[in-house]
Amino acid sequence: IRALGLFVGIDLPSADHVRALQEKLKSLGVNSSLSTGHTARLMPPTIISKREVDFLVQRFRSAFTDMDKG
Repeated sequence: IRALGLFVGIDLPSADHVRALQEKLKSLGVNSSLSTGHTARLMPPTIISKREVDFLVQRFRSAFTDMDKG
């Protein structure tokens, strides 16, 4: 995981893993379309609230848990 300010990059084993993560996140209401190659990227707006960050973190946990199971 790499971060600079609010910009976060998460390296996964392959682009296929990134696509699977994006699909799962999309089904959970999170857009991560900036991802490229084997890196899932997030760049939330600077006005993001704590509530929105909590929402994002919970969705990421859910997505990674589901990916780990399947």
